[in-house]
Amino acid sequence: MWLCSGLVIQKLRGKVIAEHSKVIANFVDTSESPFGRIALKRLFEAADADGNGTLDKEEVRAALNALVRNFISILEETNALVHLDYSMCALRLLL
Repeated sequence: MWLCSGLVIQKLRGKVIAEHSKVIANFVDTSESPFGRIALKRLFEAADADGNGTLDKEEVRAALNALVRNFISILEETNALVHLDYSMCALRLLL
């Protein structure tokens, strides 16, 4: 089903933001659980590029840059889908 309303897209974005906020809140609540400790350990290990058990400024910078690139990629994909949606709506109106 193609969405043809900017209002529908705005509502969808609102829901996505609300769900993201819930995920963050749950992650903070979970960080003290066994699962949360495992997740944090894995994140730390992924950021600790040289494996020395500490994070230096460059490792933190690289980890944050990777997160930002991933987030931007998701935004670009979402934006592309919105444009595709509008294009399909316009095409349907023409046919």
